[in-house]
Amino acid sequence: PPPAPVINNSTAAPSPTPAATVPEKKTDEDTEMQDTAANDEQMSGGEEESKKIRRKFIDGIRKKPSIRAKEKRIRQNRRLGKVLIPKNALMALHEVKGISISEFVLNARPGGGFTAEVTVNNIQYEGSGSSKTAAKNTACEKALRDLIISKMLSKSKKVEPRPEPNNVQPSPVEKPAGGEDVEMKPAEEPNEEEELPMINLASFALYKLFSEWENDGFEIPEFRPSAHPTANGGQAVPVEKPKKPPMIRNELPPNWETMHPAMLLCMMRPGVTYVDVGVTGTPPNTVQTVGLTVDEEYFLGQGRSKKAARKNVATKVCNKLFGTNFPTDLNSQ
Repeated sequence: PPPAPVINNSTAAPSPTPAATVPEKKTDEDTEMQDTAANDEQMSGGEEESKKIRRKFIDGIRKKPSIRAKEKRIRQNRRLGKVLIPKNALMALHEVKGISISEFVLNARPGGGFTAEVTVNNIQYEGSGSSKTAAKNTACEKALRDLIISKMLSKSKKVEPRPEPNNVQPSPVEKPAGGEDVEMKPAEEPNEEEELPMINLASFALYKLFSEWENDGFEIPEFRPSAHPTANGGQAVPVEKPKKPPMIRNELPPNWETMHPAMLLCMMRPGVTYVDVGVTGTPPNTVQTVGLTVDEEYFLGQGRSKKAARKNVATKVCNKLFGTNFPTDLNSQ
């Protein structure tokens, strides 16, 4: 027969019920850590934004310093153009301050040309040249050379620092007793006579450079310091100075009677212009006619030649305007 089933009369233990989850309480330290992390995130984001703003600001004004530097160079170039004018040795030496220059002693050389002697700061210099001006410039160039070199040597000695021995500490500064303040002495003003005359040196250097170019066969135009480049970098336009009107004389010279009428007219009214009006007649009996305007009056003169016609018209002008009594050359008419 089959086995009888085994009956278990023991009561089964109930399964354990899971405990309810209790939320953990946040402490003050945890709150501070979270706030710090949030602040760090905000600060990192703010730094990135500030960097972007700073980068945009720099990119926006990047061109302005270059523009200011360009304008500064233009202004410096204009100032140098006004100051640095080519000057020969004679002019450059006389503009140097703090030196004594004697009068020139000029002598003619037997083979032609001249010699010039000048004393600068008790030192005599001699120069020779084909003309008196060339001889003066040669002597002044020697004097200017020695003067510049001596100033450069004296300046280098002042600037050169003295070697100090090793392991020597500077002496302590002594303070006055009683806590009194030390009176500061004003700084010594620079002596212009001791400074190196850079403007004079640069002006003479420009003159020497242009002279060498001319000797090489190049045509050097007139240096106009008033011709400056325009602000927009355009072509410079030289500014011509207005010409002074010629000096007009009203009194006759004491020896006017011995002078040629045309010469007297040129002396009394410089800058007059003779105008050829025309020729009449047939060769060889031709008559030249010349016109002239003086003091807003028009005069005509005739003669067998242009020279005679100019003399006659000058005679008319002088006799009427200046009260002379030059005779008219009737044979020339």
